[in-house]
Amino acid sequence: MKTSSYFIQLQRWQWKRALLQTTAISAFYLSLTISGVLAQGYFDYLAGVPGSLALNTVVLLFLLNAAVGSIGLGLANYLGVSYRAHHKALHFKNMLTQILRKPGARPFSSKDNVTPGVALNIFRDDVEATMDWTVQLQDLIGLFATTLLAFVMMLRVSVTITLGVFVPLVVIIFVTERLSQRIDSYRKDHREATGSVTELISEIFGAVQTIQIANAEPAIIEELHRRNELRRQAAIRDRVLTRLIDVISGNTVTIGVALTLLIAARAIQAGTFTIGDFALFAASIWPVSELLRSVGAMMAGYKQATVSITRMQSVMQTGQDDQLVAPGAVYLQEALPPIPFVEKSAQDRLDTLTVEHLSYQYDELSEGSEDRVRQGISDISF
Repeated sequence: MKTSSYFIQLQRWQWKRALLQTTAISAFYLSLTISGVLAQGYFDYLAGVPGSLALNTVVLLFLLNAAVGSIGLGLANYLGVSYRAHHKALHFKNMLTQILRKPGARPFSSKDNVTPGVALNIFRDDVEATMDWTVQLQDLIGLFATTLLAFVMMLRVSVTITLGVFVPLVVIIFVTERLSQRIDSYRKDHREATGSVTELISEIFGAVQTIQIANAEPAIIEELHRRNELRRQAAIRDRVLTRLIDVISGNTVTIGVALTLLIAARAIQAGTFTIGDFALFAASIWPVSELLRSVGAMMAGYKQATVSITRMQSVMQTGQDDQLVAPGAVYLQEALPPIPFVEKSAQDRLDTLTVEHLSYQYDELSEGSEDRVRQGISDISF
């Protein structure tokens, strides 16, 4: 399943909640840009620029804009918590449903390197990774709308200064694309190493007496330290690369902002840039810089989410990738469905069990085995 198809199907499942949350966070971000417009009007009023708004009008609009931004932020946070809970519940439900549908007591396949410890790590970390990217996507949409408005207003004031803000975006995209393959590899190694440690801890607690009888405590502890060291190294590589992209994004934006301020200072001295225009740019710099930083983080997170989606599909082992995000009720806010009571009678009592032509074939063929061994049993009746 392609990563883009996964996120599209996920958004379709909760499109109303996602649309409302995106609208709410967009209202908050837009209020920040509008505050720059009001600040421009305020300074133009102080400077006596003809056609500027009256002071009372500017103050009233400031209060109204702050109220809209606060309501939007509060509503977005509330919907974000609900969205995260539904996201987790749907993935837990779909993965557990496919696991419990498999016959026997061995639902995981060794050929996919899925063990109980790895599965625990997938349920905990990989679901969280995809959920974080989905929520950040909604923030990015709001930031993009705000930046678009700020971009138009800044262009109307000065094309040169505006380009000084947006040029760093090209650098961030280029660097992130160059590192994308390594991001994918490091995240996969980190997840596998963490799953290995979790698996060993689970096996230790399940075989305490066996370890004590065999006097294997030193060897087990040494193995745990070895796996933990591999996990530590993989986690450091993953985190360092992710933080490196964040640093590149942040520093590139900082340089762009510094150039913008230098250009604006010279324009003010030349008389082509007013104090009100500078206030507008100062208020517009934050959403622009935040968008530049978020683009780099989202591109890296997309690669990491691809690894998480592949690992979640390996747990299900259905051959139908869309089952991971199959829509369905999760009963977080809805009433639970009634469970019908079926009264038993004497006719339900089992007296005789007859089996005819029973066959069983193992799912996997172990190394060195033959087809007759894999067959198990065939045509058994009793």
